[in-house]
Amino acid sequence: MWYSKINKRESADAIRRAMVIQPTDAAQPTGATQQAVAQPAGSARTIEDGRTSVVRLSKKHITVFALCIITAAGLFAKGSVDSETAKAYFEIAQAYADVSKYDKAVEFYQKAAKDPAHKNAAEYNLARVYGLQGEWGKAKSILAQQYTEAPGNIVILKAYAYSLAATGDGARACEMYKKLYDTDAENPEAALNYARILILSKRYDQALSFIEELKTQFTESADTKALAALEEKIKKAQEESAK
Repeated sequence: MWYSKINKRESADAIRRAMVIQPTDAAQPTGATQQAVAQPAGSARTIEDGRTSVVRLSKKHITVFALCIITAAGLFAKGSVDSETAKAYFEIAQAYADVSKYDKAVEFYQKAAKDPAHKNAAEYNLARVYGLQGEWGKAKSILAQQYTEAPGNIVILKAYAYSLAATGDGARACEMYKKLYDTDAENPEAALNYARILILSKRYDQALSFIEELKTQFTESADTKALAALEEKIKKAQEESAK
């Protein structure tokens, strides 16, 4: 599909912009899970020379961390997934996602989603991982359900709209992002996001016209650099499509 040709780094960055914040309301992680989202598993306890010491978890030691969490949560004692078990699964999935081990992240997000208290947060992150893998059909299916359940959740709306654009439904995606921009037109990030979705949907002429309008509205250095970067991206995309 056309979206598979997007530069992988640019695509990943765009996904993180669209889905970086945990959804609230209907897709809200609870209790300790919220802490895990904001600060993915930071340390693990080990016993050394009869004393307990705290060591910072290195991403290279993710397997050791996973075993510690599983043992601590007593996951081998029972097959059902309670909230503590789901919390452990969620943290393991977050750690795997952080080091781009997406297949393992998918496995543990799916396990965490079996607990009602973690279901929405786990599935939202699962959709994000599918997007990072380029499996936008799977991501869209999850986000469509979450959007149906919480249409007023802006974070879910943005992610769902992005998934629509990535699967070829640019018209609907642009419409959704345009509404977001119209309700927050003074926010440069809202404007930039709308320009980005126009570009993702290959509406280059419309994007260029919109960017020209934004140049007179947003004159801060960071904003002008962002607009220039989008113009350069359009130029490269047009050159690529002309080959």
